Amino acid sequence: MPRKITQRHDAVLFKVKKLIESGSKKDWELHIDETPPGPNRLRPDIYMKSPDGKQIILADVTVPYEHGVEAMQRAWDRKVEKYTDSFAHLKVGGASLSVLQLFVGTLGTWWKPTSKSLEQLGIEKGVIRRAIPEICSTVLEYSKNAYWNHIYGNEYTDIPQKFGDRKPDSTSWKRKRS
Repeated sequence: MPRKITQRHDAVLFKVKKLIESGSKKDWELHIDETPPGPNRLRPDIYMKSPDGKQIILADVTVPYEHGVEAMQRAWDRKVEKYTDSFAHLKVGGASLSVLQLFVGTLGTWWKPTSKSLEQLGIEKGVIRRAIPEICSTVLEYSKNAYWNHIYGNEYTDIPQKFGDRKPDSTSWKRKRS
């Protein structure tokens, strides 16, 4: 079951990575699932640095269980606070630090502030509008597989996805691009 949950998270991250690589910040240094320089061990999903080194963006994908608006907002705030406090050292030398969250509920609910986060990652509004249904349906497909795997255990085999985007089976897509 944990493997299925990780696959769901990584499928969203893979889609966002593809969107960044075709967006206006495609020339930025991009690290996926790596620990940024510094004294802590936190590992945001996305670490981006502008070509001049003056702007740094950290982004984290979260696929939380949907306990209502208040719970989603609390989870969002906790994540922003955690990364902002932990990576304050990256502001040395006058660089600006933006901490972004990318939230999609386990049942495919699109958390509206995620659209603003994607814009800050250099993705155009029209591209975001077209990507939302695909990302949400991807999450639903992976959630469905996690559910049925929980019910049937190892006897369950994933059926081919009808909707959404499927990430590659390996982790080679997470490698550094600069």
